[in-house]
Amino acid sequence: MKYDPADLQAALNGVMRRALLALASTLLLCSGLVHAAAANGLLNDTGHFDFTRVCFDGALEGTNACTGTLVANGTPSASNRATTDWACTKDNVTQLIWSLQSGQGDWGNFAKLTLPNEHNTSNRCGFNSGWRPPTRSELLSLVQRGLSDGTIIDTNYFPSTPSNWYWTNDTYAPVPNVAWFVSFYDGNSYTNLKTLSFYVRLVRSVK
Repeated sequence: MKYDPADLQAALNGVMRRALLALASTLLLCSGLVHAAAANGLLNDTGHFDFTRVCFDGALEGTNACTGTLVANGTPSASNRATTDWACTKDNVTQLIWSLQSGQGDWGNFAKLTLPNEHNTSNRCGFNSGWRPPTRSELLSLVQRGLSDGTIIDTNYFPSTPSNWYWTNDTYAPVPNVAWFVSFYDGNSYTNLKTLSFYVRLVRSVK
């Protein structure tokens, strides 16, 4: 059987990247800069997940013009097909709206100010206010273990989610310049300095 060298290289890169993320998490824990926490106090501890796609204009999939083949839009603004731009995902268990747009930056400026302002200004998913980083329990509620594709988040509703670290809104109480983040490599939460650059996915309530 012949193998395409490009496919083999891509597979090797994926394995190496996952290994490096695991090693980095271990080194952070050993350094004392990061604190691990068990996934307790989850918003969704039912083991049941139920999601609905939301178009850029705020319509739920199957309503108004939010029908047919929805195209995931992780950019800051609607395309020329705003009604069929899939821009958010609604969690029907926790009643939260999650943005498909994400980015990387520090906790204090990017996660708390720049990205929320961008979402509010673009009226993402019909909301011009209320966008914010999620709490630790909110972000952990997206973690699903045992998925067939090896990820820990449902990529049918959260496409192109990297196996990486995502900021939460929660400060680590004993150390004010440290905040909690969730690893979408292993599904656990940790803490680190707020000045570091991690991924951010914003959320808001349905109302």
